[in-house]
Amino acid sequence: MATLGLATWFCIALVLGGDVFPLATAAEPPEVGGSAEPRLTIESDSACPSGPAVLDALATLVPPAEWPSGMVRIQSDADTLAVELISDGSSTQRRLHVAADCGLRATTVALVIVTWTGQLASDAAGTPVLRGQTAGTHGEVPVQAPPVTVSTPSVVATAAERELGAGLLLSVSGGIAPGVRIDFVETRAPRGLGWLVGLTLPAQRQSAAAPGTIRWTRAAANIAMNGRLTLHRLVVSADLGLAGAYTFTSTDGYSIDQGSEALTGGLVAGMRLAVPWRRMRVWTDVRAYKWLFPQTIAFDALTGGRVATVELPSFDLQWAMGLAYLFR
Repeated sequence: MATLGLATWFCIALVLGGDVFPLATAAEPPEVGGSAEPRLTIESDSACPSGPAVLDALATLVPPAEWPSGMVRIQSDADTLAVELISDGSSTQRRLHVAADCGLRATTVALVIVTWTGQLASDAAGTPVLRGQTAGTHGEVPVQAPPVTVSTPSVVATAAERELGAGLLLSVSGGIAPGVRIDFVETRAPRGLGWLVGLTLPAQRQSAAAPGTIRWTRAAANIAMNGRLTLHRLVVSADLGLAGAYTFTSTDGYSIDQGSEALTGGLVAGMRLAVPWRRMRVWTDVRAYKWLFPQTIAFDALTGGRVATVELPSFDLQWAMGLAYLFR
């Protein structure tokens, strides 16, 4: 009887032990955590949008395994973003007009990336769609986001920019003279051709012509073709065109003091560097004028003899600094 009791208790303990201390069984291998080194690197000089925010938006468009290889640089400037894609040794850049919402900015940059690389999936009708990220838990079904429409031309097209500026200058031909300049420029961004018109008014310069002195100045107007290139935040432009000037002269120290005016024309060439600042641009430039028609001031005595002659410079070299307001 005692033996039967021990056997009974042994069986009971074995059954209970199986519940409390279960035997080890083979299971499915656990999912590997973490992720490989990303194929795509995103650098942003601003938190709106930040690099991680763009990556999150990109993941809703294309699975990370299908991301292109390369680097994306983002530079923020007021209401625009400069996006540069560097892949396989080549570089492509676009400037986008965006709203202030950081989430919308991140989504816009993600759309540009997948549009560039041709990775954006579409439905049967050819409409781009957003795809949800692959679920990390068994049994969950990926959710497909509603379709969105991508307007590619508005992203990749260059934009016309217009700026009206004014500045102070120094003219260094035939003496040093300060002056003012007003310019209007229309060109394409981030690079392209356009045109420029400007007005320049230096102060009077003085030359000695025995027995007196003369004072003169040239008020110039010019129109030129303008080419522009954007290097990160620096805008580099050059122009070449035609110029016309109205020359004013006056005399002092002669028996009869009088002034005269004359027209002349020539060529103009310049180069400008500008840095954006909100809706403004701070710029500096160098401009050279070559006058094709010589100008000479002659002084005759009352008896008819020639007293003196003064030849005005056939070129003007100017350096200027100024501020321009940017229109889009």
